[in-house]
Amino acid sequence: RLLGAARAVAKGETAYLVPRPGAKHIDEFGEERFFPMSVAEYADYLAKLNREFPVIVFRAEDEKAYTEAQAFYAEQFQGHHAQARRIATRLASPVPEAPHERLHHALDAGLTALGIDLAPAARAAIDDHVRLLLAWNQAINLTAVRDPAAMAVRHVADSLAAVDIVRSLRVDRFLDIGSGAGFPAIPLAVAVPPSEIALVESVGKKARFLDAALEVVGERLAGTARWRTIGVRAETVARDPVHRGRWPLVTGRAVASLANLVELALPLLEPGGVLLAWKSGDPADPGGFGAEVEAAERAIAALGGDRIMIDASLGSRDPDSRAGLATIADHRLVLVGQGRRPIDDRWPRDPATRRRHPW
Repeated sequence: RLLGAARAVAKGETAYLVPRPGAKHIDEFGEERFFPMSVAEYADYLAKLNREFPVIVFRAEDEKAYTEAQAFYAEQFQGHHAQARRIATRLASPVPEAPHERLHHALDAGLTALGIDLAPAARAAIDDHVRLLLAWNQAINLTAVRDPAAMAVRHVADSLAAVDIVRSLRVDRFLDIGSGAGFPAIPLAVAVPPSEIALVESVGKKARFLDAALEVVGERLAGTARWRTIGVRAETVARDPVHRGRWPLVTGRAVASLANLVELALPLLEPGGVLLAWKSGDPADPGGFGAEVEAAERAIAALGGDRIMIDASLGSRDPDSRAGLATIADHRLVLVGQGRRPIDDRWPRDPATRRRHPW
């Protein structure tokens, strides 16, 4: 029944709803982590499914209808099959199978400016991640950047700007705070493959997207079995003995002020570990990034961390803006060492306390 329905869809015939016999809900559907793909790919993928799970099979009239339905199933579907039938019956052609050509051109230029050469499998994995994001983002707000070329620069190239630093640190594991749509963690892990990564994301719909993205990337790369999502707040993770004081590298991009990142990340780092943060602005600007650096220095002094190291802006790698890095020219990487002493148990504070008593 499963393959028959999928093949019918692939031929352009009537859409089918194929539940497990006796199933009342399809909560498990999200656990299978379906993702947007062509109907031919979908038919092949169905053959691999554990048949005890219910399956929704359909074709879509356009990309928007397709992604709306996929997002609905993956994020919101907690109801009876009758609800699925109402969604499925209004769907009817394959969606684009690859990211937009402009994304490829923009990413090629960005990688050249950054001096990064990705292996074919790594490049394909990043394409799959972005493809998935472009599809899901039409129905679930994962990022404000919706143009494929802009996404290539502002998300992917920006994330990969840290490749040389991560390689120089020689770390084999890292944890990312506030992973959102998977940046910087997924491109960085694809380019410099670690044995283990943890993507911390407390927003449910984003955590579910990250699960799907890691599964997609895992189809392209070996050694991803210990790449996972942690769907709770960073404060909770930082107080968990499984994670506290364990990680050699913690990353954070577009998630919090530098001072708050210091407070959240340092307790997670092992002695000698490093926080790697993506920031923008001029550290000499007392009313902008300079003030953020001063607050972070106060946090470091209180927690007992090491000094701040601020890298040159990305604009210095593309001074004529020929490679299209103009939109991230003022971005820069910031490193903060944990030091050699354990962080006191009173850190990190809860979010309300941090708001009342900022650094």
